[in-house]
Amino acid sequence: MFKTKYERLSDENRLRLGKVAGRVWLTLKLRYELVLPSNPFASSTEDYSLRYVELPSMEVYLLCTCLDTLAGKSVYRNFKDWIREQPDTTELGLDDITRLYSQYEDEYGVGRNLKALFKTLPETAKDWLASNVVIRRADLPLAPEQQSPEKLLNRLYRYFYNTRRNAFTHGSTSLPTPMAEEIREPKDGEWWVTPASGTHFTLYRDRPNQKWNLSYRQGLDEATILRMIIYAVVLQMLRIDPTSELIAANLRNYSRLDALYAFASEVNRNSASTSWWTRIDEPDLTDLRLRLIYSGVPFLSQEATEVMIERYLDNPFESGLRQMTSIYLREVNYLNSLITEFNEANPPFDSNCDRNERWRNIKEFLDRLVRTHSYNFILKLPSRNEMRNLWLVIRDPCYTPSTI
Repeated sequence: MFKTKYERLSDENRLRLGKVAGRVWLTLKLRYELVLPSNPFASSTEDYSLRYVELPSMEVYLLCTCLDTLAGKSVYRNFKDWIREQPDTTELGLDDITRLYSQYEDEYGVGRNLKALFKTLPETAKDWLASNVVIRRADLPLAPEQQSPEKLLNRLYRYFYNTRRNAFTHGSTSLPTPMAEEIREPKDGEWWVTPASGTHFTLYRDRPNQKWNLSYRQGLDEATILRMIIYAVVLQMLRIDPTSELIAANLRNYSRLDALYAFASEVNRNSASTSWWTRIDEPDLTDLRLRLIYSGVPFLSQEATEVMIERYLDNPFESGLRQMTSIYLREVNYLNSLITEFNEANPPFDSNCDRNERWRNIKEFLDRLVRTHSYNFILKLPSRNEMRNLWLVIRDPCYTPSTI
């Protein structure tokens, strides 16, 4: 059905959707695949600014520009070039020029077109937003059950257009932008309200002292909310009914993608955090040895692995991935159980302990761990073929099995 609907679009709209798809792809690459090299001279403030302000703000801004593209023309024309194509413009008066500029704004004006885009969203998308997002005055309590979807959409337009898009473009302003630790279906009663947008903002120019707050349910963030809006608009363009089931399915696919990346990252972290067990005596690991003496042996991560087991689809292709992930979790749990027993029997170093004796105990314990089957399994898993299959699903988390 999608292919048929897509082929019925005009060339202009197909070009527009292609540009939007490419930019959404870019935002996902920035979010999940950007590797920041370690900089020993970077301050904690610099690192925080990059990871939690600048890059997340850029992701939100780029997604806002996708709405610009969907709301306007696929190819932008400035007013000077546009007016040259209009007939009989040599003797126009002020009223005529004003009328023409209004016509130009109707065709190419970003603000007006973007406002219309929010206003004409499908009712199912409006209902989803009204259930999961709130923009309220900062001095008022959260009361999502009383909000009007139409008022919310008007406020969302103003927030993303003025506070996010225009401030980033014209004022080089980036806001602290929380990213959800886990993208998932929101649950009743779970809200970020402190504020989720990272700061209070002005919504109306004629009321500069009136501050507003953006809140949304846990499991979401601003980038995910924008992706859901983009999805609904694209379905409209394709003349596909954006049912509540399709909207829920789209969020599940983003949740799966988030979990897939988190699992792959957790596997890499666990592999890196166990690789030093065999070389703990090397001179460059002095600081690590001190942390072990004073804090104990750290555990391996398992949270993302547990989540991913639940996110695999029930089909033959992913059943093998689920089995591999379940075995991986079992081996991580086994090593963590050994670490728990050791840390409880050998509490962190204090003034009454023999530091050398504690280090000998830690060294003997690590030597024992590296001889276990679980250690070698975690160090080598997933295999190259298993990781290839995992990346196939990451490439398209909403695939049908026949396309792999």
